[in-house]
Amino acid sequence: MPILVASVPAGTVTPPPFGPLEAPEVTWTDAQGRVTVLSDDENGWVIQPGATGLDMPTYQVYSDESPEIDGSAIRQIRAQARTIMLPVVVFSDVDRADFLAKKRGLRRSLNPKLGAGTLTITETDGTQRSIAAYYQSGGEGDESVDVGGMRYQMVAVVFVAPSPYWLGPPVHLDFQVAQSGSFFPLLPLAVADSQVLGDTFISNDGDDVAYPVWTIRGPATSVILTNIITGQSLTLSQSLTSSDTVVIDTRERIQTVLMNGSTNLWPKLATGSALWGLAPADNEVALTLAGATTSTLVSLDYQPRYLSA
Repeated sequence: MPILVASVPAGTVTPPPFGPLEAPEVTWTDAQGRVTVLSDDENGWVIQPGATGLDMPTYQVYSDESPEIDGSAIRQIRAQARTIMLPVVVFSDVDRADFLAKKRGLRRSLNPKLGAGTLTITETDGTQRSIAAYYQSGGEGDESVDVGGMRYQMVAVVFVAPSPYWLGPPVHLDFQVAQSGSFFPLLPLAVADSQVLGDTFISNDGDDVAYPVWTIRGPATSVILTNIITGQSLTLSQSLTSSDTVVIDTRERIQTVLMNGSTNLWPKLATGSALWGLAPADNEVALTLAGATTSTLVSLDYQPRYLSA
């Protein structure tokens, strides 16, 4: 997604910048929650042309070769961490003190030792995608005549994003047993067995697999979550009272199963269970909770993952 604004010519006097129609909003939120709108040209921030790393990630392809056979067999494909470069102009049409305050504030916000921040791009139609990232380079300082002056400076800020995927807004769904004894989510549901089993379709609008967080509030005597599309299933053999809550976090590099925030239920997962994700399509999902009542609640939270901003 290109980010286009008028360029800022060199010189010691900052010219008034202007932006084109349909320019997206670009924000940086640091690990401490401070937000900088990098595209706010009315308040001293301009995104220049030339941003990179906003579209497809790079992929590493693993392959095997065999003697006397041309070519190779692809064994695995893995998306790699993403590098993003944003050419940002920081300026002030007030005075140099105001410019320095903006520049120093940005440097403080970019400190990677504070933890990961979040880059967010919001289009004029309201669609929004974000990515967790760390500052890597670009803010070392350069006041050459072509890139800086007394009240402005261009900074080619380079971020590294450990995950290559841009995230869409969070999606939340609730599933509950109705008075009739059927599992009833906030969408159409075909019930296969009263009080125990429900099938539904969950749509993942993203470009890649999205890994959900399941929250299950008892009572129930066992839990089986199955993605019929992929054939993967997760079985938890643990009785839950009405005061128990289990959180099954399937996200990569997290993957935990906790009851009431502290009890590790990983040993209670049946052999062969998979912490499966939602394919980028319509997923037919079966929820099987034996011993469920109208107090039983299953919640699903996930964020679609996209290949570009």
